[in-house]
Amino acid sequence: MKPLLRPAACGVTACSPGSATGRPPVQVHAGDCYAAGNRRRAIDRDEARRLLASGLPACPHCQPDIDLRILD
Repeated sequence: MKPLLRPAACGVTACSPGSATGRPPVQVHAGDCYAAGNRRRAIDRDEARRLLASGLPACPHCQPDIDLRILD
């Protein structure tokens, strides 16, 4: 049986490649993702949808695109 979707309340984050501010994000993660690392910033659901729609990849571990109901 497929697990139920966890609620994606306000815990969506974007992981950035470097510690310098202003660097573009490289992947979108759910807020509780273990693969997000330490260098990340909080974003809201609308910004996460915009980033995913613009081609930024979703984390294959936490799959925030599924939580946000974005299909392809």
